Amino acid sequence: MSKISNTLMMLKILETGRVYKISELANMLECSNRTIRTYKEDLEKAGVYVESVPGRYGGYFYSSMLETSYFNFNKVDLNNLERLYLLLKEKTDVNLIPLENVIDKLRYSLVFNHSFNKIKAKSFDDTYNYISKMINIKKTFSFIYKGKEISFMPHNVYINSNAVYITGINCEINEIRTYNINDIKIIKRN
Repeated sequence: MSKISNTLMMLKILETGRVYKISELANMLECSNRTIRTYKEDLEKAGVYVESVPGRYGGYFYSSMLETSYFNFNKVDLNNLERLYLLLKEKTDVNLIPLENVIDKLRYSLVFNHSFNKIKAKSFDDTYNYISKMINIKKTFSFIYKGKEISFMPHNVYINSNAVYITGINCEINEIRTYNINDIKIIKRN
């Protein structure tokens, strides 16, 4: 087989999620251990990051769920940016509104891309924009969630396992709660 087909075959094998020793991969692809390392390097040059597990039972594995590509902005990057923003907010008097706006746009982009196939774009757009506005002006709003009306002070919007959530304070019980945006049926705009 050619180098490209062997490299793709190695990726296909590693996508099973199992950790494979380099020697196992070399036997399967009928090549040397050094060639397997070269295939790994070639994949990484293309933005596909194969993970290495050190030690006696170590080897290589690949998970497309890791979202570690340098070429795609992801939720890990957004979380890091938000942590940096919070640190700056505590330690400086600099106007951070432009940074807040960038973070909000990036969050919206990630949330919208993850949710586009699950909910109608226009409905999601309206809901997200309203919730973002309430977060920015620190104002409560009410919504129906699984048949129950909830008065809520939102704090943040985030993505977890391809679902979009808001977190904040449920005003009726005065406790922090998280709700899936897809389960919010009606927003009572104040």
